[in-house]
Amino acid sequence: MPIFDHRNHPPLEPVDGRESRRFVNKEAGAASLTVGELVMHHGSALRLHTHPTDEAIILMEGNVQMIVGNESHDAAPGDTLLAPPGTPHKLVNESGDDARMYTIFPTDSPTTEYVD
Repeated sequence: MPIFDHRNHPPLEPVDGRESRRFVNKEAGAASLTVGELVMHHGSALRLHTHPTDEAIILMEGNVQMIVGNESHDAAPGDTLLAPPGTPHKLVNESGDDARMYTIFPTDSPTTEYVD
């Protein structure tokens, strides 16, 4: 079983006010799992989108607005978003601080379809 030292993984890659990286995936030897880290800076948002698999997002630091289907929640550290397959969801960070979270997909090749 591989042990991952996250300090040795590539740095977060910046895109549109957020940074992300995946540290458990096919390239790391996972057969059906992807785990990543996402940092959203103040004022950034993820577009409304869906996935063909479940997605769980665990908020570790900061605050974001989590929108899943018709539900909206002002999330704090310890909150988890669960988006079932095909369910539109997005995140918005208007908190004034960065928000750090982990993303989890039960597949080695997550795909995204944008709704907006």
